Amino acid sequence: MVNQAVEQDAFTRIASKLFVAMDWLVPVPANASPQQRRSYYIAAIGYPVGIVSHILFIFLFAYWEIPALALFNIFSVLIWLSSLYLTRRNHLELGYALVIIELVIHQMLVVYFVGWGMGMQYFLVVAMVTVALISWPFWIRAAAVVPTTAIFIFLYFYARDNMPQVTVNPAQLDAAYIVLTSLFFLILAAFIFYGVGTADQLEAQLEVEHEKSEALLNNILPEPISDRLKNDGGTIADHCEEASILFADVVDFTPMSATMTPAELVELLNDVFSDFDVLTEKFGLEKIKTIGDCYMLASGVPQPRADHAQVLTQMALEMQERVNNHQYNGHKLAFRIGINSGPVVAGVIGRKKFAYDLWGDAVNTASRMESNDKEGCVQITEATYELIKEDFVCEAQGTVDVKGKGVMDVWYVTGVRPERDDPGY
Repeated sequence: MVNQAVEQDAFTRIASKLFVAMDWLVPVPANASPQQRRSYYIAAIGYPVGIVSHILFIFLFAYWEIPALALFNIFSVLIWLSSLYLTRRNHLELGYALVIIELVIHQMLVVYFVGWGMGMQYFLVVAMVTVALISWPFWIRAAAVVPTTAIFIFLYFYARDNMPQVTVNPAQLDAAYIVLTSLFFLILAAFIFYGVGTADQLEAQLEVEHEKSEALLNNILPEPISDRLKNDGGTIADHCEEASILFADVVDFTPMSATMTPAELVELLNDVFSDFDVLTEKFGLEKIKTIGDCYMLASGVPQPRADHAQVLTQMALEMQERVNNHQYNGHKLAFRIGINSGPVVAGVIGRKKFAYDLWGDAVNTASRMESNDKEGCVQITEATYELIKEDFVCEAQGTVDVKGKGVMDVWYVTGVRPERDDPGY
């Protein structure tokens, strides 16, 4: 295990040094797009290989006594060095254009002088794949297939119908063919593995980003609503015949906030509302929104449930218990909580910064229950009382004058009935 770790460290150091060398040879501009970065990485590998290969070809063709090809490869080395210089100077496309032209001319000259048997013509495919991978516009990359294929076919028929200009020792020609075709397949395999590896990496990144976006959307909207919005689009508005709505508000929040810095105020609200979020998730309820120091949630939307009033009341009692037993940012808080039950309209409106919201008289009345409540109490309407009276201890508080509604009977919820200590919520 120790030896394996040492070997891995050695490999990591070598790879790190290699990447440093590549970055020195062909530095990638900071503002380069992902496609341009790919082109720079290919250039960092391809240019050194091309320069060294052409230098070797100078000696090979000189040994075979083909001075025209030896001189052309001297010229080719200069072309590749110039392309490397242009790439380092951020003229990436021009550098690639020069080496692609050189590759095509090189293959044609080798087939003309030596014939088909050297295998140099297969590097036309390498040139075509290189064009496909670099950051040129798609139409240029797609169009490169046609002339490359046409040149390859032309060279095949030319070599079949014409003798090479120079006769090379067959054994040496076969050796060169084996070396070049092996190199061709290695380069092609490297391109394929690079492409597949990049695709795998991008697909994995897309999956992660998709999961993040799904999680974010489901944090903003209820999951059934987000699914409908993604699949159907358009306006989402549902009439829910039976639902319960809760409003919770911090008592004496305004004077308390005057003594706090903005950061302290946000931290306090974040702490207490995060606690409420945990309870909301526990009971499977739907947080609608926060408005300043007010927390609004609902039960029975978007998914109907028969116990919407009971579970929301249980949630309210646990909210009060949580607040009574904790301090937030050094402050002891008290909440007024109001609950009402009835039909609501639920949906998503707007095109930007949209949110799931509720409308209707039942919502307005729940808000009035909170604003007319006393510190530390859970005040409910008659509609909610009729739904929960068998499960919770409720104390009649007489009547209150509710804005827009007139005089209404109200109750305070003080706890769960002893015979229902475990309501199963």
